[in-house]
Amino acid sequence: EAGNSRCLYERVAFNASRTQLFDLRHGCWSEPVCEAFGVDVACLPQVTDSDGLFGTTDLGGFLPAPVPVHGVLGDSHAALFAQGCHSRGMAKATYGTGSSVMMNVGDEFVASSHGLSSSLAWRMDGVTEYVLEGNVSYAGAVKTWLRDDLELINNPEEVTDLCYAANPASRVYFVPAFTGLGAPHWASDAEGCVFGMTRTTGRAEFVKAADESIAYQIFDVIDAMVEDSGAALSELRVDGGPTRDAYLMQFESDLVGSPIRIASNDEMSGLGAAWACGIALGMYTRDVVDNQCQNLKNHCADGNIQVIFCGGKVPLCPQGIAQDNTALHPKQRRISVEGWQLNKYCQRCIGNQSRDHVDE
Repeated sequence: EAGNSRCLYERVAFNASRTQLFDLRHGCWSEPVCEAFGVDVACLPQVTDSDGLFGTTDLGGFLPAPVPVHGVLGDSHAALFAQGCHSRGMAKATYGTGSSVMMNVGDEFVASSHGLSSSLAWRMDGVTEYVLEGNVSYAGAVKTWLRDDLELINNPEEVTDLCYAANPASRVYFVPAFTGLGAPHWASDAEGCVFGMTRTTGRAEFVKAADESIAYQIFDVIDAMVEDSGAALSELRVDGGPTRDAYLMQFESDLVGSPIRIASNDEMSGLGAAWACGIALGMYTRDVVDNQCQNLKNHCADGNIQVIFCGGKVPLCPQGIAQDNTALHPKQRRISVEGWQLNKYCQRCIGNQSRDHVDE
């Protein structure tokens, strides 16, 4: 105890899993692994639920009385909870400098064979739920590169208009492997490349290819998640600054083949921890999360539906109305995905060959 605060020597299940000493399948410290690392299990903290009681605090006298501490979640896990991804097959993607993609795979552990991380989502009321996770290094950072290094745009808000202005027949692909490729490829020697440029490729086409590279990378992670889990993606819920880009959101929806919902709150991680705490204290139920999700903006992918616009701060096109031909026809989608996959792997081969040549 310190003053009017009381801390318990406990660790939340998710954080325990990150130590590599935790048995994900059985939800306890792994004695064989601890023994291999010379760690006495008796010295490790008790593992408790994500919504369990971790102590009390008055914030060093700032509060008139101590308050209980509940709702301890990792950053991405808290966002997953706040996005209402509480059932198998629901996923979220946070678009920031990079991107964190996570799918709820239910109450059974799923071992990835496609380059993803298997982890705990949370343990609440004694029930453990699992996730598959993949991180992309360059998402919003691609737009920063366009602005600061290439000086093709003055601000990220220009990107949507340029994408709509670009030649729709353009087949330029950009692979932003500035520091290699992350999940699900894990190719540290890959290098950034541009493919498919022609004499008619201009500023708008290049910016469009860069914008689409963000969506393609997240599609790669989602595709691996579906393969690993066997669960069809029911919906992708997204948050972060780049989600203001209407072209990017529609293109992403076309690629993953499911609706995309955009969070109205930019601080989903903090919101998720707060809701978990409030639910644990009986202030409200998980319905508060579901009700919040009803207010999310919606982009849909469908072979016959161009765009569904449910209102909100993000227009689906420069004029703020649904336009024809903004969504990909299934054949166009197949061609686009095949082109991305072909060029991405050619790029990796070129990167390897160039290094082999230098070594010689």
